[in-house]
Amino acid sequence: MPKNKLRKGYTTGACAAAAAKAAAVSLLTQEKVKKVLITLPSGERPAFDVAKCRLGRDRATCSVIKDAGDDPDITNRAIITAEINGRRWELGSDKRGNIEEAGIIIRGGKGVGIVTKPGLAVAVGEAAINPVPLKMIRESVLEALNFFSDRHATFEGPLTVTISIPNGQKLAKKTLNPRLGIKGGISVLGTTGVVIPVSMEAFREAICCALDVACAMGRREIVLCPGRSSEKYGRIILPFSEEAFVLTGDHLGFALKECLKRGVLKVILLGQLGKLSKIAEGKFQTHYKKAKINLNFIQNLAEELNPAAIIIKEIKEAPTARAITSVIIRHNLKNLSRLICLKIKESCRSLLEEKLEVESVLISYEGEVLGRSD
Repeated sequence: MPKNKLRKGYTTGACAAAAAKAAAVSLLTQEKVKKVLITLPSGERPAFDVAKCRLGRDRATCSVIKDAGDDPDITNRAIITAEINGRRWELGSDKRGNIEEAGIIIRGGKGVGIVTKPGLAVAVGEAAINPVPLKMIRESVLEALNFFSDRHATFEGPLTVTISIPNGQKLAKKTLNPRLGIKGGISVLGTTGVVIPVSMEAFREAICCALDVACAMGRREIVLCPGRSSEKYGRIILPFSEEAFVLTGDHLGFALKECLKRGVLKVILLGQLGKLSKIAEGKFQTHYKKAKINLNFIQNLAEELNPAAIIIKEIKEAPTARAITSVIIRHNLKNLSRLICLKIKESCRSLLEEKLEVESVLISYEGEVLGRSD
C-alpha cells in the first residue's frame, strides 16, 4: 500500500448483508461458515470473515465485525449479527417451495433503531435499515438460496432475517440518530457498501437527512451550526425545537443550497468567529486545509469603523480568532460584531442569489451573543 494512503472499509449495510448470507449458507448446509462473499452495488465481490456462527435445524445466527478501514467511524469494530429462521426441509421432501414467492422478511433486532419521525428514507415505525442495505441483505440471502438449495435443502417458507447490533443502543448516543428521531439503536446504512475514509459524501448525506427530517416536521426556519459547541449554545439562545438545528461541519455552503432546494423560508447561521469569518469573506468550504482564517480581513473591518488606536493594535496583535473574540468582548465592540454578521448575510445571499432569507448570529466561545445581522 502506498505511504499515507488511507484504507477503505465496509458499511454496516454491507456487513449486515454478509452476516445474513453466512447465516443462510450455514442453515442450508448445516455447517458453520468462516468466510462469505457478497456482491456490492458496484459489482465488487469482497470477502467477509464470520466472527461467530451458531447453528440449529431451523435457525442460524452469524456475526461480522465491521471494519471501517481508516475512517473514524463510530461503528468501527461493531458486531453486526444476522439471525435467520425458517423451516428447513431436506432434498426430496414434498414440502419444497419457491422461497422467492414465499418471501424474505427482514427485521431489525436489538441495537437497530426504530424511525419515529417522518422525512427519512425509512417509514415511521420501521427498523432503520435503509433501502440499499435492505436490498443487499435480500439479494445476498437469495444468492445463497439459489446456489445451495439444489445441493442441500430448501425451506417451506418465508424466511425471517433479523439484523441486530448488540452495542447499537450505546453507539447511537454518539450519532445523529437521537436528533433524527431514530430511537433505540443505530441505523444500517450505506449506498455503495464501501466506507471511504473521512468521507465528504457521508457527512453531506447526514446534512440532507437532517434537513429532510426538519422539513417533514414542518420546520421552515433552519439553524445551521458549524460545530457541536455552537449548536449546543444555539439551542439555548434560540427558541426552536431540536429538529431545526443542523450540524454542517465544513459544509455550510452545501447546506445553504440544500435548504434552498427544500423550500426553507429562512436560515440562521449561528457560530463562532473562526468559521463565520470565512463565510463573511465569501469562503464557503471552511475546512482549514481549504480556507485559512484571514485575521487581516477582520482587522480591516475593525479599521473601517475607526475604533481607538489601542483597540486596532490589540486586534492586529491577536494571533487567533479566539483572541480577537476576547478583544471584542473586552471592549464591547458591538459595531464590529454586527458588521461581521452583515458581511456573513451578504455573502450567503449572494451565494443563494437572494432567493432565501438569511440571518447570522455571532457567538463567543462561551455561548454569549456578540452580534446579529437582524
